[in-house]
Amino acid sequence: MEDVFSRLLGRKTRDPTPPPDPLTIFTNAWEQVKAVLAFPDERMLIRGISSTVVPAQLQAMVDALVSETNGSEEK
Repeated sequence: MEDVFSRLLGRKTRDPTPPPDPLTIFTNAWEQVKAVLAFPDERMLIRGISSTVVPAQLQAMVDALVSETNGSEEK
């Protein structure tokens, strides 16, 4: 109900959780990459690494590093 009134009045509702910081994103992605490489499954062995979450997690790590670098340049 509050959401409906907030939209009608043009007020934004508060987001209860802040977006994760780049370090958290990087760490989570790295842990997923390590898990896949430590315990390869049949899909990875047959189809290759590109069939796993590794490419997406590596991109997330790069994005987090770029975000962190851009943030530190602004300060």
